[in-house]
Amino acid sequence: MYSSALVLVRKRGGFLSGSSCRNFVLRRTSVAMDSEAMVEPEISLLSLPDDALLAVLAFLSPRELFACRVACRRLRDLCLHQHLWRAASVESEGVLRAALALAPCIGTIAKVPMEALEPLVSASACTVSGLELSVYGEKSVALALALLSRFSAVSSGLRLTKLTLHLSSCLPNATASLIFQALYAFNGLQDLTFDNDLDSAVLGELEVLPSLRKLILTSSSTGAFFNLMLRTHFATLEDVDISYLKTDVPWSSLASLSRLRSLTCYQGEGLSHLAALPIAHLDISIEEDDACAPGALEFLSKASHLRTVKLSATRNVIKAPLLALGKSLSAPTLESLDVNGDYDFRWAGVATMVTPVLVLSKFLSLKSLILTINNEPLPEDLLQAVSPTSSPCLTMLELHVKETLELWFNDSESETSLCLHEAVHGPFVLDLFVRNPRLHLRVVEWYRYYCKDCSWCWWGCHARLHREAVVSLSSHSLGAGCPLDCYQVIKSGGRPHAAG
Repeated sequence: MYSSALVLVRKRGGFLSGSSCRNFVLRRTSVAMDSEAMVEPEISLLSLPDDALLAVLAFLSPRELFACRVACRRLRDLCLHQHLWRAASVESEGVLRAALALAPCIGTIAKVPMEALEPLVSASACTVSGLELSVYGEKSVALALALLSRFSAVSSGLRLTKLTLHLSSCLPNATASLIFQALYAFNGLQDLTFDNDLDSAVLGELEVLPSLRKLILTSSSTGAFFNLMLRTHFATLEDVDISYLKTDVPWSSLASLSRLRSLTCYQGEGLSHLAALPIAHLDISIEEDDACAPGALEFLSKASHLRTVKLSATRNVIKAPLLALGKSLSAPTLESLDVNGDYDFRWAGVATMVTPVLVLSKFLSLKSLILTINNEPLPEDLLQAVSPTSSPCLTMLELHVKETLELWFNDSESETSLCLHEAVHGPFVLDLFVRNPRLHLRVVEWYRYYCKDCSWCWWGCHARLHREAVVSLSSHSLGAGCPLDCYQVIKSGGRPHAAG
């Protein structure tokens, strides 16, 4: 009845394959016919409808999809469905050879040597959406130029829209300019990531139709090509990432991007020029020893379209940008806030400790709050501050616990180390869930410790807390709108729920 080689299936972080896969079934218990017999019909994986089976197959890698094709005729066809291959990333020569010959499309080709990539691509009509190229010598320059020429040709059928370029800094400026000239003339490119910009302006401006939507510069310095791309695609750019760039930021060029929706950058005075742009997603970093630039504070206080904000700084300087954000026009509509401020809620001064609590009530539409804190005890002031009044829309509170140097150099476990299981049974977590029945609490420990023999771990309740997986604690069972790792630890009456 069943095929001899069923599909590989992810199950709790592992795989079922070969003969083991034949025994994997979804069991459904029927109504008892009498007191001595129960009927448990077995439903094979192949009895699922196509949509559900495609959702399972989406977890597999390209190599695993090809292995599944030998199982049966139905899987032979479904494993080549364009929905699966549109998101696939091929990272080996053998799999790429098969994919170019059989798959209808490929999401991304990465980590494949260009010596093998160029002849394979030149003979294929497969649609490729993304490509990663590494150029480190004269020979690779020639191959890269040939690939770009092939993908840009309209008659080739290869519609490349996403490109990642790793360019060696040892290449002469004249040689590197050949690559950048080909990139600049590439039609239809929407997503570009590159490093090691040109030192001088050796590129001539061409008649290029604006198409670029996302531009990422992974270099600490900018050059002629980056500025040229900003000028050329100013009408279409929506996402810019210059997080490595700390000096010589072209703020005036960025201010001309009327459709800019997402910005990742280092703080600077020129940030104030972008306050009028429709930026909805902001990721801003501040050096450890620097004060927040007045221009950055002005932007945070005047920006009116922010929906997602990530602030990365030390606790010494994070207070000012948080307070500025709380006073901004975006505060009432902000939906997600990630504060990587290394908060130490036990040793920090009172003003530093209460800053997130003070501004929490300003963000009435906040759905997700992420904080990075030092040491393991959960911040009681923050847990007490979260309520339906201060945070009526909050459904996720995520705390990243970062180890301090005190614990790093201590071979034995610190006396302040707190077991998460013990915290769940503590009064502050219980009270948090009683006040906020829709809330999820996720504690991500950067450096995990074994429990110091707390009574709750000895008792054995909440079995999932003993495993290494991070879960979203809640007072309700998994339902619509919940994260997939939702784990009920509190009953509706406010008592611990001792489920496994």
